[in-house]
Amino acid sequence: MAKSTTTDLLRRLRADGHIEQRDLEAICTRAGSTSMQPKALWYLQVFLLFGALIAGILCTAGFAAIFRGDFTDTAMLGFGAFYIGVAVALHRLTDNLFLSHLALALSIGGHGFFLFGVSQKAGHDDALVAIFLGSLVLCAALYPIYRMTLHRTASCVLVFVLAKIASNDPPMPIVCHVLVAVATATSAWILARRRCRPALMPLAYGCVIGLVILTLPISERGLWFEEFAMQRPWIASIVLAVALLFALHRAAPDGVRTQARLAIIVVGGVLALAVLTMPGILAALFLAVLGHAMWHPIVAWIGLGSLPIALWHYFYSLDQTYAQKSMTLVASGVLLLAARFVMSKSGNTTTTSASRGDVA
Repeated sequence: MAKSTTTDLLRRLRADGHIEQRDLEAICTRAGSTSMQPKALWYLQVFLLFGALIAGILCTAGFAAIFRGDFTDTAMLGFGAFYIGVAVALHRLTDNLFLSHLALALSIGGHGFFLFGVSQKAGHDDALVAIFLGSLVLCAALYPIYRMTLHRTASCVLVFVLAKIASNDPPMPIVCHVLVAVATATSAWILARRRCRPALMPLAYGCVIGLVILTLPISERGLWFEEFAMQRPWIASIVLAVALLFALHRAAPDGVRTQARLAIIVVGGVLALAVLTMPGILAALFLAVLGHAMWHPIVAWIGLGSLPIALWHYFYSLDQTYAQKSMTLVASGVLLLAARFVMSKSGNTTTTSASRGDVA
């Protein structure tokens, strides 16, 4: 009865013009994909997750200790595949929350065994590339089978992390740029759809996090070091500039889209960002705008959270004195104020024209 009442209320709001058809479809899609089953309290889920992870680690360490020194690369591959198979079966055959988390921990252990066997079989020189390809195969094979949001998202993120490392040793910049384009296009295609299948959302979130990982500098010591910084960053910047224009188009009101002069200013500004800035800034802006436009707050917060890091790294890496960097910040503030003025004037013009049309 409550569901029927809610549906009737939404239809009346749509008939009265209070919400748009696209917004109505988005609400209905999300309401239909939301489970109505009661869930455990969040802190109990956290405790169960940590308990299952500890159990999975102890099981993995126990097997490794029992067969210590007797594992060949083929045995590691077979044991890892068997471990993953047990995890998938345990996850699919039970609804128990602890066993589901235990299956996730076992799957992570199986990934470790499998990828270690892949690296041993490939040898030292090709180990990173082999690990990346192995993780890509596992992600593609398990994504439709292992129906767990956390597992699917973590698998996608792992692929991007390993790709980031493998493409820098030895340097293969074209691989990193291709992955930036793939992550950008995939996330935009999924998040911008009016009716998105819930099964695709972990892939979108994995691509969003992967895009941040690809465009920010990382190393074995952590964030902020230059060992794995993206080479030839202008290639990815152009791709992300086009994506940012797409996100701005989806976020802009209908009246602003028809302003040719404002569109020229926006396109010019975004292309200037592509030439003058690092890809991380454009990636963060793209995610923030797309998340805001398509009602995905997690995506918007990921973009807003990575933007200060990207800006900090950009200004830190500039080969300029502190005075020159200060002038650069001042000039950036002036440009932002000018853009705000132009956009506010355009909005006022659009409002006035619409009010005149209503009076007429």
